[in-house]
Amino acid sequence: QQKTGLKKDLGIVLNNVGHVNYRSGNFDIALTFFYQALEANIQDGDERGIAASKVNIGTVYRSMGEAKRALEYHLESLSVIQKFNDKFGEVNTLRSIAQDYLELKQVDKATSFAIKSLKLAQEMGSLSEEKNTAGLLAEIYSIVGNFKESAKYYKIESRLKDSIFSIEKVEYLGRMQAAFEIENKAKEN
Repeated sequence: QQKTGLKKDLGIVLNNVGHVNYRSGNFDIALTFFYQALEANIQDGDERGIAASKVNIGTVYRSMGEAKRALEYHLESLSVIQKFNDKFGEVNTLRSIAQDYLELKQVDKATSFAIKSLKLAQEMGSLSEEKNTAGLLAEIYSIVGNFKESAKYYKIESRLKDSIFSIEKVEYLGRMQAAFEIENKAKEN
């Protein structure tokens, strides 16, 4: 039991180190860590970890200009993510697949997967994911010259960005108010 937990932790740690390298633009190093995480997750039998590692590997390949290879990894992970009813993972993977198809100049497929991602984000009520996917749809429609649809999705993206900012601002002000009240009570005592 403890050994299995350690392997699972190893997969998570390796994925995290891969993310750090990916964000730093060290794609080859990131791939090395993501492949090591994939192997650790396979040894552990962790299907979710396997799917996460494959999504990460696919994302790196797309960043390296290898969209076809990226698509293979993203498609492999989608069925596992859906099996576990991981809606957040599904939204992101659908969007990744749309981006892969867009890179491959398969605009119809890119549009189809992006719309699926957007609908699921809306069902979940995830403004952030909805915003990200609306931005992708705006880009897709712009590329094909459908500027009416592109403008529609840019407006949606902008509206959602404003909504997210407003929510974050209200939450921040609420935390500040609570801290102020706690400080005042402490001074009274």
